[in-house]
Amino acid sequence: METAALESTPPIARVTRAQRISSRYWSARMRLRHLRKRIQGKLYSWRYVACSLVGYTRNLLARKTLQLDFGPAMRSLPDGSYLADEKTIARSQGIQNLRATYSGWVGVVEAEIFLMGFEAGVQWQSHIDTPL
Repeated sequence: METAALESTPPIARVTRAQRISSRYWSARMRLRHLRKRIQGKLYSWRYVACSLVGYTRNLLARKTLQLDFGPAMRSLPDGSYLADEKTIARSQGIQNLRATYSGWVGVVEAEIFLMGFEAGVQWQSHIDTPL
């Protein structure tokens, strides 16, 4: 009975020295490939940061002032009285929200980009509001 059970089981495969070396080589190769990809990703990130810093510095040095123009503080009504301009208040609140969300690194350039986007939105809205 025991001999029949032994005959039906497949022989145990022996791992040769070449297979072990090949397996180690493959494992080391995969680890190196993974490490290379991680390093390349980090280098790309640092390259992006360096280029961004150069562009940011050039932009700041080219500016005459570090102040932003939010628009007119007041607008005049037909009866001669003045009212706070809603667009100016909205711009100011938008910059405050941006600085509250990304505290510590929102500077003049980012705020100016925000205002450019705000103006583009205002122009687009006025374009949509006009009848064809």
